[in-house]
Amino acid sequence: MSRFVFLLPFFLFTISANAQDSLKVHRATRVNASPKIDGDLNEEVWQQATPITDYFQFQPVEGSVPDQKTSVRIIYDNSAIYIGCIMYDTSPDSILKEMGARDEEDINADYMRICFDPYNKRQDAYFFGIYASGVQFDNKVSDESFDAVWESEVKITAEGWIAEIKIPYSAIRFPKETIQKWGFQLNRYVRRTRELTQWSKT
Repeated sequence: MSRFVFLLPFFLFTISANAQDSLKVHRATRVNASPKIDGDLNEEVWQQATPITDYFQFQPVEGSVPDQKTSVRIIYDNSAIYIGCIMYDTSPDSILKEMGARDEEDINADYMRICFDPYNKRQDAYFFGIYASGVQFDNKVSDESFDAVWESEVKITAEGWIAEIKIPYSAIRFPKETIQKWGFQLNRYVRRTRELTQWSKT
């Protein structure tokens, strides 16, 4: 049983470009049943969460509307944080999904990446990413040897591809606060067009 039981009424993830910018905020949804990590987001627990759909293109044309739509939901329970991602693609047959070793860079594949800054100080952060081929990659800004144990599954569909991720609390450190306010970022990369999109300015 996690020591965080009943201490976290909800997670409040925030990130902003700098102190002068208004914060872009998203609240994760607490659930009573954990989802099965199988690349299928049809379970009822996922429908409880509000999807994040407002992204902008960072590359090649910064600030423009992304060519491909993305939807991400974040839920949590007593043991872990769960991220459900739908990467819509107008040409699903063209999604690149080369295999490779864990943490290998520059695989010829699309990817989705999530970043958490639990202390919200913009000095350190955890990155968890998944390629469309299912290959995981993770790192921590202050620790190049960081390698956490977490679960993920991907599925190619007629509308694009899905990534389902489970990050146990044991994989990250965060303050002992009743209300958690974390820095937070999402990135999606479409390999064939070199389009990088993200949720918030950095």
